Amino acid sequence: MAHYVAELIERSDTAPEGERESLRRECADTVLRLWAHRNLSPMRNPLSEVADELVKLTAEHPRYFLGRERQIDDWSRLIHDLQDMHQRELRVCMQGWILGLDLERDREYLNDYPDALNEDEHRTIRVLVELQERVSGKEANLDGEVVPEFANLRDSRRKQLIRDALLRIDKERVLLLDALELM
Repeated sequence: MAHYVAELIERSDTAPEGERESLRRECADTVLRLWAHRNLSPMRNPLSEVADELVKLTAEHPRYFLGRERQIDDWSRLIHDLQDMHQRELRVCMQGWILGLDLERDREYLNDYPDALNEDEHRTIRVLVELQERVSGKEANLDGEVVPEFANLRDSRRKQLIRDALLRIDKERVLLLDALELM
């Protein structure tokens, strides 16, 4: 199919003036028909798992194991607290990572061509853009610490703030594990 489209492009570029426009239209129609059926290819919905995981990762209080209501003993509370710390660490790291992504073209697609995106593409781009906007705003929340103009700080300063936030979480983990000895 790619060869056919390439041939159409070649023919439309070299065709006499009178035939050129109809060949270009045929080429554009073919590309649009291919695009409409892209989900039938072997690479169907390549972003579906990414979209689901991004939604989980960026959720305010994701739960992969036990909810607070099911905690019946010290061990389940420990699991819950460790899980919470892990999620907080992931969110802090994602705030540094997301600033390095160039999402301009993705924003443009989301705004100008939303119908050209399938549900997973739309959801993935939307989550990434929203996360980047939160971190790039006037104030970013780095695990409970408000950081003005986080996105505009020097990279070395951002890394230091991220490291400090991770160290604070790590200290909480140490205290939690020390309390385990007392259980």
